[in-house]
Amino acid sequence: GNAVLRHVRALWPGMGWLLPLPFVAWGVSRFALGELRWEYFAFITVLPLLAYGNERTKRLFVAIFPVALVGLVYDAMRYVKDVGLTAGRVHVCDLRATESSLFGHPGWTVHDWLQLHSSDWLDRLCAVPYGIFLFAAVGFGIFLYVRAPRHAVVRFGWTFFAMNLAGFVIYHLYPAAPPWYFHAHGCAVDLATHASEGPNLARVDAWLGIRYFAGLYGR
Repeated sequence: GNAVLRHVRALWPGMGWLLPLPFVAWGVSRFALGELRWEYFAFITVLPLLAYGNERTKRLFVAIFPVALVGLVYDAMRYVKDVGLTAGRVHVCDLRATESSLFGHPGWTVHDWLQLHSSDWLDRLCAVPYGIFLFAAVGFGIFLYVRAPRHAVVRFGWTFFAMNLAGFVIYHLYPAAPPWYFHAHGCAVDLATHASEGPNLARVDAWLGIRYFAGLYGR
């Protein structure tokens, strides 16, 4: 026991040894509630092993820490996803009117035009960045970790975290319905509406023969 503590203190002279503990606590709490998922197992085992292993694994832990933190925050958001949200606060037609005024065509938006002039090849082309952005971000992080100075991947990771955190905050400060919502439901807001990929991605899904799966945080 003492040898382990000495090893951890040698790796983390300050309070850095506490960094894996929120992940461990979250993973244990999820298992206790019967949520048996691989990422919780990784929180409990892989992250502490990296953090307390050696200098090389510690460097990897520091690199992936902000990305793992995104996953933890994203998972925890399900418990606060309705905080500050009411049907009256969700912007639908007022936001649509603003978009219409910017283009000088009352009652008309870019989304309307795209739906009237839909194109299978354009749907598929635009679906590519939508579908691979997370893999691209992880791939670029790996590239930075292998080829760039050490601080580069850490800076990238924290930028990725800040971007996602900003999205979570804006969701609550200025909740806005996507364009497809107006065409499907009009101006009336129903917070119980299920998540949807929208008409364009629905066509791509049909072409690929897959079914849309709503995420934990989506509606």
